Amino acid sequence: MKRLGLLPTWCIFGFALAAGCAWPRGKQGAPAIDGDAALEVQALGEDLVRLPEDVRPLSYRLKLSVDPNQAAFRGSLTLTAKLRHARRNVYLHGRGLRVKAVMASAAGLRPVLGSYSQMNDDGLAVVRFAAPLPAGEVSIEVLYEAPFGTHLDGLHRVGLGDAAGPYVVSQFEPTSARTTFPCLDEPRFKAPFEVTLVVPTGMRAISNMPCVSEQVSSDELNFKQVNFLPSPPLPTYLLAIMVGNFDVVDGPPIPADGRRVRDIPLRGIAARGQGAKLSYALQHTGRLVQILEDAFDLALPFPKLDLIAVPDFAAGAMENPGAITFRDWLLLIDPQLASRRQKAAFASVVAHELVHQWFGNYVTMQFWDDLWLNESFASWMGERAAATFDPTLHAAENNLRARDMALAADMLPSVRSIAQPVRTPQDVDAAFDVTTYLKGAAVLDMFDGYLGSTRMARGLSLHLARYRFANADANALFDSLSRGSGTDVAESFGSFIQQPGAPLVQASLSCSQKKGRLQLQQSRYTPLGTVSDRHSLWQVPVCWRAGDAAGAGERQCVLLTEAQQSIELPNCPAWLFPNAGGTGYYHFTVDRPMQEALRHATLTPPEQMAWASAQRAAFAAGKLQAHDLFESLTRAAQSSDLYVVSAALGSLLPLQQSLLEEDEGARAGVARFALAHFAPHAKGISLDAATPRTPSEEVLWPELLANLARLQALPKEQGRRLVDAGSRLIGYRGDGRWHVAGLSADLLPQAIASACDALGPAYLEALLDLLGHTDNATLRPILIGGLTRLQGVKEVQLLRQRLLGLPLRQNEWMPLLAGPMGSAALRHDHWRWFTEHFAEVRTHLPRKSLANLPRIAASFCSEQDALAVQAFFTPHLSELGQGKRELSQTLETIRQCAAQRDAHATDLQAQLQVQVHKAPRR
Repeated sequence: MKRLGLLPTWCIFGFALAAGCAWPRGKQGAPAIDGDAALEVQALGEDLVRLPEDVRPLSYRLKLSVDPNQAAFRGSLTLTAKLRHARRNVYLHGRGLRVKAVMASAAGLRPVLGSYSQMNDDGLAVVRFAAPLPAGEVSIEVLYEAPFGTHLDGLHRVGLGDAAGPYVVSQFEPTSARTTFPCLDEPRFKAPFEVTLVVPTGMRAISNMPCVSEQVSSDELNFKQVNFLPSPPLPTYLLAIMVGNFDVVDGPPIPADGRRVRDIPLRGIAARGQGAKLSYALQHTGRLVQILEDAFDLALPFPKLDLIAVPDFAAGAMENPGAITFRDWLLLIDPQLASRRQKAAFASVVAHELVHQWFGNYVTMQFWDDLWLNESFASWMGERAAATFDPTLHAAENNLRARDMALAADMLPSVRSIAQPVRTPQDVDAAFDVTTYLKGAAVLDMFDGYLGSTRMARGLSLHLARYRFANADANALFDSLSRGSGTDVAESFGSFIQQPGAPLVQASLSCSQKKGRLQLQQSRYTPLGTVSDRHSLWQVPVCWRAGDAAGAGERQCVLLTEAQQSIELPNCPAWLFPNAGGTGYYHFTVDRPMQEALRHATLTPPEQMAWASAQRAAFAAGKLQAHDLFESLTRAAQSSDLYVVSAALGSLLPLQQSLLEEDEGARAGVARFALAHFAPHAKGISLDAATPRTPSEEVLWPELLANLARLQALPKEQGRRLVDAGSRLIGYRGDGRWHVAGLSADLLPQAIASACDALGPAYLEALLDLLGHTDNATLRPILIGGLTRLQGVKEVQLLRQRLLGLPLRQNEWMPLLAGPMGSAALRHDHWRWFTEHFAEVRTHLPRKSLANLPRIAASFCSEQDALAVQAFFTPHLSELGQGKRELSQTLETIRQCAAQRDAHATDLQAQLQVQVHKAPRR
C-alpha cells in the first residue's frame, strides 16, 4: 500500500522502528480487543457510554488517504486536548482501527510513546503512555488504518455497481465517527476540525468546509491532496467526508442580506451522470434557507452549502454542516417523472436538515438523552418552513397526521419518554424513533399555540444567542423559552418531556344563568389490553374554541395542572371543542351532551381530523361503541376536505385487516361501507397527467385510490383505468427506458400494483427486469412503491421467489419485506416465508435497520400470533441491536389489537350489517 504524507514526520522524531514508517500489507480486519479490557473497564468506575470529564478536545487535525477502489483507508490524526489532571492513560473512542503508532507531546515535555487498545465492542479505547502526561494542553498523534464500513454507516462505500463508482460517503451519527478516527465521540465534546484528504487525482473530495488548496500529492503517485479550511467547533458525528467521481453542479449563490455580508456558495453533488437532475433542488434551496434565516433572525452559521445525493443511504438525510447528505430520490428530481409527493418530500426533508444547521449544529445537545433538542425542532420547524415555501403543503394537516402517529406510539406500556436516560450504547440508536421526532415536534407545536408564535420565537432567538457554537441541555432551553416568552414553561414543558404516555383530557360543560362551567379531568390514556400503574400528571395547555349556532368562537387556553380543574366561562356556548386547531398533544373525550352539540359545530379541517382521531382513540379504549365510530366515519366521509376524508378512510384499514382479520364476511362488510361512503370521492379522479388538479388532489388522490384498493372498495371503472394505464407503463425494450404514457406520476405506484394483480406474472417479470436495470432515482421508489402494494397471492409469491436475487439497494429492502404483512389475506403466508429465509434476508439490510425487523409483525391481532412472533425473534435478539425493545412493543401492539377485537368484534359485525342497509345508493 502507498505511504501517507505524515510518515516522514514520525521518522524525523526517530520513531521509525517503534511507529513503523511503512504500512504492512496483508489481510485487513478488526483488531483484537485487549484481553484485560473487562477488568480495566470495571476498575474505571465510569459509565461506559460517557468518557471521563477531565480530557476535553481542543482541535482535530485529520488527514485521510481515501481510495474508493480499495477496501481500506489510512489516517493520521493530531488531537489537541486539555487535561484537567496529569494522567498516564487517556480514554477515548475507536472501533475497528488498526493503530500503528501513538505519540504525545506538550510544552516542556519530551515526546512520549503510547500504546492503543480497544477495550470493548462498542469502541471504548485507551491510550497508555510510557510516562504521565502533564495537566494542560497536550497533542496526541496517531497513525492508523481501517476498513471501510459495510452497513451504510461510518466511512463506507456505495454505488458498487455504478460504472463511475464506487463512492466513499460518511455517516457518523450517532457513534460511527469512532470507526474512522480516534476521537471523543460524544456531542458535548465540540472542537474545530482541520481536514486533509489524499484522493485519486481524477476524483472529487468534499468535506464540511470550503476547499482552501489542492495539489499533487508528494507521497502518493496519481493522488492529490485536498486541504479544507478549519471548521467551527463541531461534535464528531457532524464531520463529513465524501470522495468519488461525483458530478458537482454550481447552483445560484444564496445572496447576502442584512444578516451577512457574503453570498453562500450552493452546490449540488451526485453520482456521475446524474448532475442534470439536481436543477430543481438547486433552484429552490436558497428560498428555504432565507425562510429559516428570517424565522431565527440569524444567518446560516456555515460558509457554504453542498447538497449531496447519495446512491444508497440508510436514513432519509444527514445534516452535516456545509455537506448535507440525502437519499438521492429527494434531490434527483426527474422532470419527466417527478410527482407532487416527491417535490413535497424535497421541501420537507431539505427544510428539516436546514433547521439542524441552527438546532443541532450551531447549538448542540450535551448528550444523546436530549436528542429531541435536535430532531423535534427540525421536524417542527422544518414543516413550518416547508409550508411557508409552499403554502399548499397543508402544514397543519400534516402536523396532525404526525401527531397521531406519536399518540399511537404513546399507547404502548413500554414507550419511553422524550428525554430518556442513555445507559448503554444501544440506547443511543434507540433514541432515533417516533417519540423523538414526532412526539417532540407535537409538544413544541402545542406550546407554540399556547404561548403564541411571537413569544415562542423570542425564546428560541434568545437560546441561539446564548449558546453560539456551544452545547445546551433541555433545562437551558426551558430557561431561554421562559425568559424570552415571559412565561415560565419549565415545569409544564418538562411534564411532557420527562414522562412517557399521553394525557386523556375528559371535558364536560354545564350552564347556569347564562354562564358556563367547563370541567376538565386528566389521566394517562390507556387503550384496551393495557394496564398502567403510573398515576401520571401533566401540566397540559388545554385550548378550546366555543361558539354558537351562527359560527366559530374565540380560542381560549388554560394550563391544566391538577387531576381535576373547573373553569368559569363568561357565557354558555352552544358547543365547545376542547382541542382548538387540533394542536394539543392529548387525547380527549366529551360528555354526551357536548358530543351531540358538536354535530352542529363549525370545525376547521384540522379540528375535524382531531375529532375523528379522538373518536378512534375512545373506541380503542372501550369508551365508544361501534355505532358511534361508524357515525363519526360517515360524517368524515361527507367532508369537502380531502385531508379529513383520507384520514378517516385510512382508519378503516386496521379495522378490516387486523381487528377483523379472521372474519372474511366482516372484512367484506368494511369494504362495502368504504365503497358506499368513500368511493364516490374517487369517481372524479383523472389518471391523466394533463388534468388540472389542486395540490391537495395531487397529494391525496393517490392515497385515496391506494387505500380503496387495499380495502377492496375501488370503483370498478377506476380499477379498469388503473390496470389499463399500468399496462401501458412498461415499454421496457432492453434499454432501461421507462414510458409514462401520459399518466400522472403520483398515481404510478397504484397503477403498477393494479396492473400486476390483474395482468399476472408476465407483467410482474417485466417490472422486476426494469427494476434490475434502472438507476433512475425517481423511478426506483415508484417501482418499489408499486411492488409493496401487491394483493394477488400468486404475484406476491413470484415477487418473493425473485426477491433475494434482485439487485436492490440496502435501503429498499424493508418496505418490500413489510408490504404483504399489511394484508390479512397475505400475512400468514408471508410470515412463514420471512421466518424460513430470515438468515439470508438480514444480510441484505443495513445494520441499524435490523432492530426494526420485529415491527413487520405488528399487524397480527391474536395472542397465538403474539406467542409465535415472540418465539421466533427471541433467539435472534443478540443479532438485532435494539430489537429487544422493538419486539416488546410489537407484542404489546398485537395484544392491544387482540383485546380490542375481543371487546368489539361482535358489535362491529352487527353494526356492519346495519351500515350496509343504511348506506346511500350511488
